This record gives sequence, structure tokens and C-alpha cells, in this order.
Amino acid sequence: MEELQPLVQAIERLGYRVTVGDVAAQSGLRVALVEHQLLQLAAASQATLQVSDRGDIAFQFPHNLRQRLQQESWRQQLQLLRQQLWRLLFYLIRISFGLGLLLSIGLFVVAIIAIVVALSEGGDIGGGGGGDSSGGSGSSGSSALSWGGDWWPWLTFDGPSHPNSERRSLNFLEAIFSFLFGDGDPNADREQRRWQLMGAYIRSQQGAVVAEQLQPYLDRPLDSSESDLLPVLVRFDGQPRVSERGQLIYQFPALQVTASAADARSRVARSLQERLWSFSQASRGQILGAIALGVVNLVLAAVFGGLLLLPGVASLGGIVAVVAGLYRFLLVYAIGFLAVPALRWLWIQRQNQKIRRRNRDRQSWADRLRKPSLALGEKLMQLAPWRTQAKIDADKLIYSGDRDLLDQEFAQDSAIAAEWQTRLMQTDPEEP
Repeated sequence: MEELQPLVQAIERLGYRVTVGDVAAQSGLRVALVEHQLLQLAAASQATLQVSDRGDIAFQFPHNLRQRLQQESWRQQLQLLRQQLWRLLFYLIRISFGLGLLLSIGLFVVAIIAIVVALSEGGDIGGGGGGDSSGGSGSSGSSALSWGGDWWPWLTFDGPSHPNSERRSLNFLEAIFSFLFGDGDPNADREQRRWQLMGAYIRSQQGAVVAEQLQPYLDRPLDSSESDLLPVLVRFDGQPRVSERGQLIYQFPALQVTASAADARSRVARSLQERLWSFSQASRGQILGAIALGVVNLVLAAVFGGLLLLPGVASLGGIVAVVAGLYRFLLVYAIGFLAVPALRWLWIQRQNQKIRRRNRDRQSWADRLRKPSLALGEKLMQLAPWRTQAKIDADKLIYSGDRDLLDQEFAQDSAIAAEWQTRLMQTDPEEP
């Protein structure tokens, strides 16, 4: 916001209610630059546009303008920091949950086998159980590893997916994480799509629109000040105009010139439609496998907790003591592994309801343009004087960077000489 400080100072000296001419005269900056930067300031500080009865446009800025700009700057910095921290945390979570599930199951299996071996030997497991449990852990560990060799390929979930499925292939860790936390926001590119659709629509309308035409690309109804359109004016260098009947019209001169041969009016989406959330990109087999592993882990946690209540088991050392020390954490993990996806599924249902409602609202706003009311129809008819479409044809160029400048000047001089020669030949020779 440093480049906007001269404008801020000018606005403060002028009493916070200004026109483009006021600020340009006060700051000494170019009018075109002042107009563009005033729109930036208005969007950042939530200023309002005011239109006089003569059609003049003024900006009403809040008196705490500097404070609002500072808050906006801090908000952007905090948002950037949050995004960086979240990416780091997201990566750590992504690689930890699949391994954590296997580690939890392995610890429970080895510890339970160690307890069973110690109990089967009888006697005082609190006394000589240390050496026996150690030996039992070793044998059980090897048996568990040999057993793991049979079921490990199943855990990789590399089986064939449905032939008509468009899901991307996920490995074991990705499938576990996708089951737990999903695959991200399907509308992460919503703002980019919004700008693309708005730009294409404005171009299709020959660079002049009213607020109702841009409403189907927004997330909420426009208020009376139409302040939600200020970011659109900033991005596409738009200019608010006033029609003969006092209606506010938005003109975008930069979008009224084209060099493309494509028809700008073809295939323009009439509204922004958000994508619905999906539970997971993992295949059905991967999801069922993740649920099965979660149930197994929870059952093993319950079995181990029950064995700890037996006399003398709590005094065993080795792997039993390690798992007993981690038992509360492992139990919470086992419960959370099944609870988090269940809660996320409920959250997704609620989010999809909101998305469907916003999509319906945008579609209804777009439908009103197809069958406008009398007032809206009259407003749309006032756009005609502001609409224009200039095309730069390749055969009507006076200069092109891919040709030598001297050649072009020579061609121009030759054309001028030929034109004058033609005029002289058409002149009456008896005329003095």
C-alpha cells in the first residue's frame, strides 16, 4: 500500500469525500492513475460510490481510512503465514497417519502376544516375566512379521479400480489420508474461475454492463451501493458511468478492443457454479480397507485394555510396558481414526447444502436476465451507447514489430505518393 500513500494524504486533506479530479489536483498525479488507484483504495477500505443528480461520481471514504488499510495489510500477512504453516502441518499429517495406523496395530499385536505367552507360562509373571516376556516378544515379533508378509500386499490397495472410474490412483498412505481428511477444497480455484467468467462475460457484452449482469458470478446479493463490484473495476480497469436516466453503468475500455478472431459471445457461462465436495478420491476397496484396519485397531486396543486389568499384567516389562505407557494416546488415536471421517462426512453434507443453495441463487439471478422485469429491461437498454467492439485487423496495420521500420515508412511514403499521383491525374488540366 506504499504507492497509495500520496492518495491517502490527499483524501485526508480533502475531508474523505472526493472525486477523481479532486485527488488529481491535490496530489499532482495523472488522472488515469488516480482513477485506478482510487478504485483500489475504495475496494480495500470498503468505501462507497456516490452519484449526483448531474451524473458526477464521488467516493466516500471512512474517516479511519489509515486504520482500515493497516488492518488489511496485517490481514494479508497473517493469511500468508497461516497458509505456509498449514502447508507444513498438512505435509506432516499426510505422511504420519498411514504409518501411525500400522505402527499402532503392530504394537498392539506384539504386546498382546507377549501377554498371552506370559500368562500361558503361569507362575509369578510379575517376577520372572521380564525375561519370558522378552523372549515371547521376540518370537511373537517374528511370527507377526511373517504373518505381515501375507497381508501387506492387501494393505497397499493396488487392486484394479472400476473401469469407468475417474479417480486417480492412490497408494496406501494417500488412501489412508484421503479417507481421514479428504482431498482438499474442490473450489480452491473458485476466485480464478470467477474472474475468468466475469472477464469473458464482460467481453461478450462489448465492455459495458450493469450490476445485475455481474451478480450471477458473486456469492451474495448486491447491496444498494454496489460496493461488491469495486474489485471487478480494479481488476479489469473498469470505469463507472452514469446513463441519461441516472443509472449506474460499468464500462471496461480495455475489454472493448480485441485482436482475436474468436467470437467473444460464444460459450460464455451465465453464472458461477461451485463444485460439490466429495468424501474421498480413494476407491471403494481402499475405503473399505481403511475402515477394516480402523476397526481392527480399535478391537486390539480394547483387548489390550482388558488384558491390562488382569493381575500382574501391568507389572510386565518390555513391549508391554511401552504400549501400556502409550495406551491412552493409542486408544484416542483408534477412536479418532473412525470418528474423524464420520464427522467429516456430516460436515460435507452441510457444506454441499450451502453450495447447492448458492448455485441455485446464482442460477436464478442469471434466469432473471433472460426474462428481465420492466425496470431491468429499461436499464439494460441504456447500455447501448456505451457498448463498442474494436477489432485490430492484421491487414489494417500501420506498424508491426515483425517488419523493418524503414520498410514500413517507405511503404507509407509510396502509398502517399501514389495517392497524390492519382489525384493529380484526376485534376482538370485546364484548371490553373
